Amino acid sequence: MIFDGDAASAYASAVSIFDGLGGGPLAGTTAWDNRNSFGGTETLLSSEMGFSGFGLYADATSNLSISLPIACYTLDGMERAIARQAKANSAFWTAVGSHQPHGTQLADPDIDAQWNAATNDAALAASGTVYTRIVQLIADTEQNRAILQCAPQVQVVSGGLMTTVLGFEQSQLGTGTTGTSVAATAPDGNQIQAADAARVDRVRAVVFHAPTLCAGSYSTAGKQGGSALAMVPITAPVGDVQSWEASVPIKVPAGVAGTSLNAITVYLASEDGEAINLVGDRWSAQLILSY
Repeated sequence: MIFDGDAASAYASAVSIFDGLGGGPLAGTTAWDNRNSFGGTETLLSSEMGFSGFGLYADATSNLSISLPIACYTLDGMERAIARQAKANSAFWTAVGSHQPHGTQLADPDIDAQWNAATNDAALAASGTVYTRIVQLIADTEQNRAILQCAPQVQVVSGGLMTTVLGFEQSQLGTGTTGTSVAATAPDGNQIQAADAARVDRVRAVVFHAPTLCAGSYSTAGKQGGSALAMVPITAPVGDVQSWEASVPIKVPAGVAGTSLNAITVYLASEDGEAINLVGDRWSAQLILSY
């Protein structure tokens, strides 16, 4: 029992264990003659918190906003990135750690032994310390849905990563995501499946555009006026380098003969015409002008 942040003063004020739990003399009495009763006007809660009666009160909450750098992530990598930012805020990390069930410890994202042991199956089989990830993201590949599982007493309340990228509705976030312990009666803890499909790995082809040279080509929507010269299907996994060369040289009339050009504009887009973020990487292409 802690009173005003000081365990010693709580015990000094308590006459019995029942008083230490928040009980005291019944209303109207001035002596501690009924010290084993539950309920009364005496309280060991700080008056500065605005409480004056016996009872159980909600603990304070700790909040943390996380912004992940733009990059290519595996689910495990995204979980580690989230955990590292949470760990960097020592006050938040300590608060969450102190609210874990007995025998459960937050997995350190920088200690592989802890991180790799922080799975539901490992938690069920553990005979010692149970490790839990502060946030787990599970892929349901059959339904193209993301599943969220938080550590006990942790919840996700908002964020574009959850709603825009992973497909959760805002109404799904908040209290309903609060994590629970993994146990034989609840082997998956509390898992929330996104209502909508995740917008992950949506780009299946990269389209090379050269509007300066071929502004009259057809777009992927079948309309004239596009600037696409080539569509390159993505066949390499994330993190690999892919080279591509057209099996038949692509030739289009440029319509720039007799004009003066100071620059040629080229860019990459997805098959849907959306901009592609290359996360700081470089790319190259070769154009040959003939006349």
